[in-house]
Amino acid sequence: MSDTKNSPWSSLDRMGPRWATIGAISALVAALVLVMFSWSALRTSNGRRDFEQSGSYTYHLDVPYSARATPSTVYPTGSVGTVLDSGGNRVPAGPLFSRLVDVVHVDVTADVARKGSAKDVKARLDGRLTLSTPQGWSTVVYVIPTQTIGTHGVAPIDIGLAPLRAEVADVAAQTGIDPDTFTVMLDTSLTVDPGGSGSQASEVGVVRVPLKMSVNDSVIAVAPLASKGGSGFIGDSVVRAASMSVLGIPVRVDIARIIFPGLALVAIGALIAFSLVLFGGVGLSGSEQIAARYRQRIVDVAMTTAPGPVVLVSSVTELGRIARAEQTVILHQAMPDGSHRYRVVLGSVTYEYQTVPEHAGGAADFMTESEE
Repeated sequence: MSDTKNSPWSSLDRMGPRWATIGAISALVAALVLVMFSWSALRTSNGRRDFEQSGSYTYHLDVPYSARATPSTVYPTGSVGTVLDSGGNRVPAGPLFSRLVDVVHVDVTADVARKGSAKDVKARLDGRLTLSTPQGWSTVVYVIPTQTIGTHGVAPIDIGLAPLRAEVADVAAQTGIDPDTFTVMLDTSLTVDPGGSGSQASEVGVVRVPLKMSVNDSVIAVAPLASKGGSGFIGDSVVRAASMSVLGIPVRVDIARIIFPGLALVAIGALIAFSLVLFGGVGLSGSEQIAARYRQRIVDVAMTTAPGPVVLVSSVTELGRIARAEQTVILHQAMPDGSHRYRVVLGSVTYEYQTVPEHAGGAADFMTESEE
């Protein structure tokens, strides 16, 4: 008996030439992996939209004020400023008495800081002073001229209470209704417009800080006010090439969509080529080709003896047809001269096909190795 460990017709070799078997398995694995990567690349967006900031800006609006009166025992300095309460709101530093306070001075203050490409951001300051009574009457007393703000701007306003009292008294004389109080509202606004500074920018920002005063015969009640501000950005929308991870290595998606399908086609082509070798014997020598085509029926033997008459068939195809028809095996023997003998034994009749010698000594070496 021959040693199957040393026999070239081992379990792996029965599938065909070992190189073709290894190649087919490798091509199949490579094709599956490359198809998976190709599918992943096709499903992944080949670009991502990012925002590239090129500038920024901040803005702030405050309305500090002070009440002014003739210096007296109540107001020794003739002025009452403001302070910030615990909530950060601006409130009068002391009580404001209507009979003593003549003017409320207001400094509407706007600040704008620009960085980078935000240098072209436009800002403007507006406002108006409105007088109203509880009965629903109101009028615009003063309009702050629109002021373009560079980095800092102040719009000073003196609100004289005496003229306002006179106007309210005139309305009362005409209507016959004498209001016991009236309201003065200074509504200020800072508008910041980034304009066309970039393909993407913050929306137009508007902050308002109203100064509201209720005046009666005794005191002036000023509502707490808080300064306001905001910020914005300037930039451009850019599209960057997206990447995907392939075995931990980042690969651009647009490149992966070209490389992986191409390599997958190469792997599939290699798989087809190796399959033709394994299952069709394409490109193989005579004995290897026969082994590839009839491997399911071939049994390798060291020696065969014909039990009766021997019938020589014209081709291995005829021998294979007989084996299939009779559901039997084909006995294969490598001859010392390098040829190969194939036999199908049916009862006492032996059908035989023998190839011509392929190389001298090759089969002899095989026989010697088997005998050992």
